[in-house]
Amino acid sequence: IDKYGADTLRTYLMFLGPFDAGGDFRDTGIAGMFRFLSRVWRLVTESLKDTSDGGPERSRRDSSRRRHSLWRRTAEVEESIKRFMHKAIKEVTEDMENFRYNTAIAHIMEYVNALTHNSQLITHNSIKALLLLLAPFAPHMTEELWERIKKQEVRSTVREAKSTRDSLFVIRDSIHLAPWPKYDPKYL
Repeated sequence: IDKYGADTLRTYLMFLGPFDAGGDFRDTGIAGMFRFLSRVWRLVTESLKDTSDGGPERSRRDSSRRRHSLWRRTAEVEESIKRFMHKAIKEVTEDMENFRYNTAIAHIMEYVNALTHNSQLITHNSIKALLLLLAPFAPHMTEELWERIKKQEVRSTVREAKSTRDSLFVIRDSIHLAPWPKYDPKYL
């Protein structure tokens, strides 16, 4: 705990193997979990920076054909991220209900990989879903990141405030008081 923190230890213990079978505790394994949680931290904090700056803007000098091609590719990736999000919500929910914490964390890791590879298209909803899914395993870290999202939304512009009203996930005072996310079968 002194070296890696309580959230890392808690998440690592849940990831070791099936809940009822225990696992093979190794110091090298906990370092990997620390790297994963650090990656989540960077992903969320970087996405907050991008959205507070208005996000990356496309060049206005793009030709019409290039803009259309870029829009189509972006729309396909956004759709893919939605599918990853809803799939992760479904799988983590089912795993949690069946005490399969190790596979729940593995599904969260897959979701983080998808977000990392498409970081320019991360939305508030995708980040909120990630934090809600990770909260039972890393409660302190997710609470801190949730608070940062809450503060950013309070400072948001009119444009961002509208997207918050349309959000799938409502920011509560604590992530642990927020409702568990629900998946939409049309994205599965």
